[in-house]
Amino acid sequence: MKILIVDDEENIRHALVFGLTKRGHGIKEAEHPIVALNLLQKEPFDLLVLDYRLSLISGLDIARIIRKNNAQIPIILLTSYSTFPETTLLKSCARLYLLSKDTPLETLIQAIENKGVKPN
Repeated sequence: MKILIVDDEENIRHALVFGLTKRGHGIKEAEHPIVALNLLQKEPFDLLVLDYRLSLISGLDIARIIRKNNAQIPIILLTSYSTFPETTLLKSCARLYLLSKDTPLETLIQAIENKGVKPN
């Protein structure tokens, strides 16, 4: 599966890249939202993993932009918030999921794999 990971926390991003690459996925990563949007214009991805709280623009705002052009791509928002004020909005968006950053890495990787297409 080809996955784009967008997170401004380097340790989270690198842990996900390492774990998912080790399991056979093709990974691109971006620290900044603008870089992510540029990558999405250049190449297709099977799954997008976004930090909810990014600099400049939130992960949810990026998801809204992407939905205008690609309604099919699954999007996972990662958050460290214990409560999420926009839960109703998440329920109204198809293929948009919320995962906690507090989840153990292996469980997080399995959850990411279950939201997208399994690698061949």
